[in-house]
Amino acid sequence: MSDSPILKKGLEAVQIVALRGEVSARELADAMNLPKSTAHRLLTNLVGVRLLQMARRPEGDHYALGSLVGELSGAAFMWRPLVQHAKPELAAVRDDTGETVAIHMLYGNRRVLLDQVVSYHQLRWVYGHHMAPMPLKAGATGKMFLAMLEPHELEEVLRRELGQAQKRDQAKTLEALRAKIDAIRSQGYSISADELNPGITSIAVPVVQQQTDSLPRAVISLAAPSLRVTDAACKQYVRRLRQAARRIAASMAAAA
Repeated sequence: MSDSPILKKGLEAVQIVALRGEVSARELADAMNLPKSTAHRLLTNLVGVRLLQMARRPEGDHYALGSLVGELSGAAFMWRPLVQHAKPELAAVRDDTGETVAIHMLYGNRRVLLDQVVSYHQLRWVYGHHMAPMPLKAGATGKMFLAMLEPHELEEVLRRELGQAQKRDQAKTLEALRAKIDAIRSQGYSISADELNPGITSIAVPVVQQQTDSLPRAVISLAAPSLRVTDAACKQYVRRLRQAARRIAASMAAAA
């Protein structure tokens, strides 16, 4: 495989910022022997993927390490205690309901499936995309995470994920999505039927509402063929998921 000069320059720039704490475009240009315009484009691209972040100063814009660096360094261990404490409860909910149950974390502005306990039914749902960052704008899990975000975080996600929509449709889409998120936040759980996958209903409740140094925001969910999710079953599943979420949170608190 041939080397990528662009990738090398990007990594070199991140290393320089990490060593110096902050740099301006001129300082990076001098350090890397680049034209200032090239250094500025490089910095802008790195900000776009959150490897760097920009800070406005009276003397001009400066750049520091971005949030993605911390997420990448912490991702290897933050989720492990969460799964360890959740696994028995996921299995218990699966055994009580007969349906597939999973736990997800918020990773940056994406949701990540950490683990699942699969239904014994022949007709069942099995989550895909294990350990792969996925968008938040659709599905019970994604919308539950959206309802858990702070207002400025929510607006950032909505701008990014819906920014490609046509302007005429975007306002209506945003208005409907915000109303849905408000309702989810008020009721404390999220339900999605036939949205991402025809014939599948999913329900999600929060486990970790606020990220800490050792734990990411987290949600547990149940997914099943819609034909089995009657109104009575749905109420039962919500109650059971909430009970499991409380037990997981209590188990983590006791171990802290």
